[in-house]
Amino acid sequence: MLRLHALKITQGSFYVRNVLIQPGPLSAPPSQRTLRIPSFRIIDFGRARVLAYLLTAVKETDEEKRKTERARVISDRWAAMQYEEQQAREQFLIEMFDF
Repeated sequence: MLRLHALKITQGSFYVRNVLIQPGPLSAPPSQRTLRIPSFRIIDFGRARVLAYLLTAVKETDEEKRKTERARVISDRWAAMQYEEQQAREQFLIEMFDF
């Protein structure tokens, strides 16, 4: 999820049911993968949002209104990423972490 957020993408419905566990590591050939070193995949991107796309969708002709709308979109996405991280902590019982 953090890699998605670094790309300014939100998944939109982060729940345990949308995370798959598979044998890993993915860098190993399939015959050498094991659940002792699991890999995880996030699925169901039906509600995903991409910040770059949302910013290009701002069509205001007035420059000041465009700046205001872009700032609102960025603020909304930032709030969505924070909410998604909170959901992850709650869904996976992860204590607060700081990078």
